[in-house]
Amino acid sequence: RLAPEGPRVAGLLAATLTASHCDSPRTAGQLMLDPFTAPFATLVVLTTLRWVERRDARSALAMLAAVYGACSVKLAALSVLAAPPLVALVVARHRKKSAVALGLAVGILPLLTLLWYARFTLEKPMFSAEFSEMWTRNVPTKGSIWNFLLEMALLLQFMPLVLLAGARSIRREALATLLVAAVFLLTVMSIRLHDDARLYLPVLGLALAGSTPSLLRVLPPRWIVGAPALFGFVNLALATLGLLAQRG
Repeated sequence: RLAPEGPRVAGLLAATLTASHCDSPRTAGQLMLDPFTAPFATLVVLTTLRWVERRDARSALAMLAAVYGACSVKLAALSVLAAPPLVALVVARHRKKSAVALGLAVGILPLLTLLWYARFTLEKPMFSAEFSEMWTRNVPTKGSIWNFLLEMALLLQFMPLVLLAGARSIRREALATLLVAAVFLLTVMSIRLHDDARLYLPVLGLALAGSTPSLLRVLPPRWIVGAPALFGFVNLALATLGLLAQRG
């Protein structure tokens, strides 16, 4: 979707990098809802890109359904509400104001639904309970800050360098995807520099997808197989060591 000049190669490359990234196997065995926020966040971006392209009611309903699905998985994924207006702002070339306005409405409607549900159905405030628990539980220490920096290095790896090298050739769609990933990243970072890798899974898929077009432009064709294979080998080795250390 983000690399129309070579969608099949780009899709396979992005999928390979995401599946072999060390954070994927490290978090796969955690029986929590966080891993499911990643595909829903990606689905929101995809449906928004399709709606901006087609501007029809069917695409708008698919976008709204994707946002509702993402919000219903986990409250920590509420950053996804910013995705439709942000993507519309960056990608839309015609009738930009109306596109952004509808994007805001798609974000506000699920939020109002959640507030209504929390007020009339639950006994205690849903939003304040979860966010206050995350805020009080994650008290920064010297060790946790070092863990956070390590997690950022493991998460981003080559992506900043590739994006800098291909900054001039980044398309609007890829830029919008990267900005949504940045919103997720900043949101989780705002919780006292949280160092839990599972919370950054939505960042991982979107950041790798947005970086793949630039990677294809700077990667020599003869390395198109070897470089992802080396990336996967190193990352899976790191994940194995991390899982063994955690179990030990």
